[in-house]
Amino acid sequence: MPSNYLVTGETSARRAVAPCYLEPPLRETWFIQYSGMFSDLPRIQDGLVFVGQSNGTLAAYDEVDHHIVWEYKRKGVLKLVHEGNLYYIGYDKRLHLIDSRSGQAREVYPFNRNGDMLVVQRKLVCTSYEGSTLMTGFDISTAKKVWNYRSASGTSFSMLCANEEHIIVGQASVTFGEGGHVVALNPENGDVVWEHSVSDLPLYMPGKEARRGAPGSARVHNDIVVVVVPKDFVVGLSVESGERLWTWTSDLSSAVSDAGNYLYRDRYYQLGANGSYHVIDPLSGKTIFETMLKPGLPKKQQTAWGWSPILVSETHLFVGSNDGHVLAFDRETGEYVWSILPKRGSAVRQFASANERLYYADLGGRLHCLAPKGK
Repeated sequence: MPSNYLVTGETSARRAVAPCYLEPPLRETWFIQYSGMFSDLPRIQDGLVFVGQSNGTLAAYDEVDHHIVWEYKRKGVLKLVHEGNLYYIGYDKRLHLIDSRSGQAREVYPFNRNGDMLVVQRKLVCTSYEGSTLMTGFDISTAKKVWNYRSASGTSFSMLCANEEHIIVGQASVTFGEGGHVVALNPENGDVVWEHSVSDLPLYMPGKEARRGAPGSARVHNDIVVVVVPKDFVVGLSVESGERLWTWTSDLSSAVSDAGNYLYRDRYYQLGANGSYHVIDPLSGKTIFETMLKPGLPKKQQTAWGWSPILVSETHLFVGSNDGHVLAFDRETGEYVWSILPKRGSAVRQFASANERLYYADLGGRLHCLAPKGK
């Protein structure tokens, strides 16, 4: 199954893909050292793993035996894989459109944006690291600017996702604890369709004055955009109108996590920082099932999880821990099933799955591939 983003194996518009057939036990088949830059996480598509290397160049590895298929010598950062093109921002301030199979540049355009990126309605939408306040829509065929959008005064972009008709962007106050809002834009012209404030949701800070939450990560499911508002809330908004349809919180969870959330098929999965596991209906915001995962773990693995990434398959929940373990639980019951600690593993940062393999990046700048026996 192709996967464009290592960020929990999502599509270029950051909507969960399905199905994912991945069952433990798994074994580590290979690992490679890469650049380790947060903005240059590897992507997997069509049997190739695209990795920014430690020398600043880009390489495509075979997913089975990790031999180098091709290398692109220009230094830069890989931002996106879409319809056979790699969107690569060079240190020369140019956008390189690279053929994913051959590694040859199809086009090279002048380009002065270097932030988050996605494609929607034939527009290449990119934020700028210029204070993270500027977003631009480019024509995907020519890389010509079509529109600009600036975040509200005193805010910066906190997340970016989309469906076929709307770009959803989070704006957080540059002053921590001062709130924020979610904005929907028209991909055609960058006009604001609606705005929704989440500043009414409190940000719990022991011993501090009341602070207000700001939007974190988001996932789009049909007509609902599910937004995490750390530390304690998840909200469901109408994609069409921005109306808040529901607000979710749980007494079981110590803190909701930007990393520990996943939208798969018709369910939303959330892992709290204290190891609480929640299955939520994204249409209603109602809790379907919740439990604590830690009590079922072997004693040696009951370590602090912090902001642990997760990935959901047809049958299992995969969790990455701060000490380098990858753990699997039954998706329906939360029962502990399996774990592995690779010899060179460190804290797990991101997951992806493709072709019955589990990929993850760790804080040591390594990409690991786990697969069933015989794969």
